[in-house]
Amino acid sequence: MANWYSIDEVKPDVFVVREPSTVDASFFVLRSADKGLFIDSGIGLSDTLAQEFLTALKINEFEVLNTHAHYDHVGLNHLARRVLISKTEWEKYQRLEER
Repeated sequence: MANWYSIDEVKPDVFVVREPSTVDASFFVLRSADKGLFIDSGIGLSDTLAQEFLTALKINEFEVLNTHAHYDHVGLNHLARRVLISKTEWEKYQRLEER
């Protein structure tokens, strides 16, 4: 995947995904059939790379559960069917204007 995402299947249909960066960005993906639940969603620098990543994992649609709202945790949120995040974290994200 253009040497961006590093994917390890730690258990059947449970993946840890790493993105190279100075902040050691990583997130988890749980897959069921062609659907996914992401625990955070990484940096998400490119929609093209994201689509390659989703295709490789055979995921057609996904939801995100954000642990908190830093840029390295919300990068693919805009591609998700639904995003779950606490109100406090969402307000903080908007206030900090991390993009």
